[in-house]
Amino acid sequence: MKVAWYRIGKKKRLVPIPDPFSMEKLAEYTDPVWVDVESSDTGELITLLDRLEPNRLVRESILESPTGTRLLPFDNELYAQFSIPATDEATRLAYLSVIVRTDLVVTIHMEPIPDLEQVGASFAEHMSMHAYAPAPVLYHIIDYMIDRLVASVMKVRDHINTFADQLDDPDTDLDQGDILEVKRWISRLGVTAEDILYCIGVLQSSEPEAFRFSGSRMILRDLFGQAEYVLRRINRFEIRLQDLNMQMHSNLQTQTESRLRVLTVISAIFQPLALITGLYGMNFVIMPELQWRFGYLYALGLMVVVSGSLLLFFRKRGWFH
Repeated sequence: MKVAWYRIGKKKRLVPIPDPFSMEKLAEYTDPVWVDVESSDTGELITLLDRLEPNRLVRESILESPTGTRLLPFDNELYAQFSIPATDEATRLAYLSVIVRTDLVVTIHMEPIPDLEQVGASFAEHMSMHAYAPAPVLYHIIDYMIDRLVASVMKVRDHINTFADQLDDPDTDLDQGDILEVKRWISRLGVTAEDILYCIGVLQSSEPEAFRFSGSRMILRDLFGQAEYVLRRINRFEIRLQDLNMQMHSNLQTQTESRLRVLTVISAIFQPLALITGLYGMNFVIMPELQWRFGYLYALGLMVVVSGSLLLFFRKRGWFH
């Protein structure tokens, strides 16, 4: 089990605690404390939860394989669970569980989430929290995740613009796998945005009185607006990706039709030539052209005239455009 923990100082800054984590040492601090726990071992989580003694529903949610989003507000405890892309290149979502109390906030996740380290470093070095309390830690985590979503969505926009330029350039081949990869990426971003939006909405409507602080309602309103904006952009880019995918299929179909047209023209030209060759290849006794001095040149000339006539015909009909 990997644990990083901080106390919230009077100046509303996070102060890293260098000592190894233990519940006994946790009880020695009078300041609010944030404990970040990374563990995939069920036994370690059970031991931790036995000491924390959370609500039964909270305990079950943490020990079960996390899926989807959940927010459970109680009088003296708040539990939130939502998805987070572990990295931009992650092929699946990580889930973060957050327990908030009046003197403690605990974040639990089964795999590394570098963003949490960034949150801790930012509020330890050069940023102040909204209040001298644990609840703002949850709000700052959500705020940071929204900022991450915005940055990721902007990267998606750049990819989409690149795809559009490649589709417009006939000399550039666009791989459908690249579009599908970005489509899966933005789908994961959409799940995270929906989870965060749901959590913020529930907090707005049923935030426990014990966790309110000055300006908390306004902060939640701003976070909700940002999350809505991100979700709208994600939905818009999903539609653009679908359009690009359809355009790529249309371009591929056009290329296929063009190649089939060329093959059809070649076939149409050589069929009369094959007929002429087959005609003069028959073993009849009386075929005047076979005894004629210019019979060979006559056959070649006939083939050239037929081929040229067909080529001119197809060209006038626009088969080569």
